[in-house]
Amino acid sequence: MGRRILTARGPRLVAIVSVVLAAAIVTPALGGPSLSKIAKKANRALSEAGEAQETAQQALQKAGTPGPPGTQGQQGPSALRLDFDQPKTDNTLRTVGTQNELAVKVECDPDTDTATARISIHVQSSVAATINFFGSNDSGGSPSLTSGPNNPSLAAGVDKELFALISGAGGFRRIMLELTYRNPSRVITIQAHLRADDASGRCQFQGTAVPAT
Repeated sequence: MGRRILTARGPRLVAIVSVVLAAAIVTPALGGPSLSKIAKKANRALSEAGEAQETAQQALQKAGTPGPPGTQGQQGPSALRLDFDQPKTDNTLRTVGTQNELAVKVECDPDTDTATARISIHVQSSVAATINFFGSNDSGGSPSLTSGPNNPSLAAGVDKELFALISGAGGFRRIMLELTYRNPSRVITIQAHLRADDASGRCQFQGTAVPAT
């Protein structure tokens, strides 16, 4: 009995021994169990505590090392980069990005009347939708406003030109633009800068398209 008490490990076992020894001193004086009975209970408690400790240690030893991380899930909705830079001789309608159901297209060509740089923005939706846009444009002087009709509809699968910027001879015209596209399942906001520059003979379109469901 003494040997088991001396070799017991852990603060919990020490606490058990302390309580049992205290009981062994006090209880017989009060007419309680004899010292031998208390010793047996102490021995049983120490044995059970030791078995529990051994079981915990065995469980830790059996536990394997953590496995490798799982495959990464599909990326959630995020901003789409829109970037276009072409000469006015390009004369090609190019898709600069597709965000969910909405495709954004841009063309740089010479204006039919002035032959100066002209940039136009088109959209196409795979489902019926509406689109609104608003922006401030200038050519280095006082800005003017550009906006479309209220809630213009987009037929599914049909290309639609929203507007065009035409630069003056040897000059430029630019616009900071915001478009809001909506269909029954999501809204997509586009913020972009457009520039038609006749001095460089190029057109630029840079922005982002951000979806929300």
